[in-house]
Amino acid sequence: MQTKEICPPTQFDIDMSLTGLCTKYDTLILGNSDPKTFKIYNWGCDTLRITSVTSSSGEFTVTSFPSKVSPIDSAMMTISLTPSGTGTVSTTITIVDNDPNPDTTFCLEGVVIPAPTMSVTPTSLSYTLACCDSVTLPVVISNPGGSDLKWSLNKNDSIALSFNGSNSYVQMSNSTD
Repeated sequence: MQTKEICPPTQFDIDMSLTGLCTKYDTLILGNSDPKTFKIYNWGCDTLRITSVTSSSGEFTVTSFPSKVSPIDSAMMTISLTPSGTGTVSTTITIVDNDPNPDTTFCLEGVVIPAPTMSVTPTSLSYTLACCDSVTLPVVISNPGGSDLKWSLNKNDSIALSFNGSNSYVQMSNSTD
């Protein structure tokens, strides 16, 4: 009887669930964080042992990674984009493991835009009315910030006015409450 080893015990085959040459994050508003999850596959015949996962940029933080991935299995890794400035940011992620092949590296990229800034003029309204009187007082809401401002004005737990940031008008509800 002859025994043939199908898979040597030290064979590894790490694979990542990546899209394209440089995986892109969604556009992010400065001051926010965007965690993205990646799947690490081990198509080899031995346990893949990951000793470190590092980022070449402080804008991207490796928040979790598996220390082991069993043969013919997968595990999740999370990398967060937490930018300190605006513009396009990128990093090279390096995975150091017990695979005899060179370390696995891949690119991540994100676009960071400035936050919106709500400015209201006047800053307060006050008017004394007699019974059954009415008055019209103008209010200007502007956005000197760098991205779309979305806001709503609620009346009796329902939206009375709203603006979604991409139109040039304000939507008024038909509510008569």
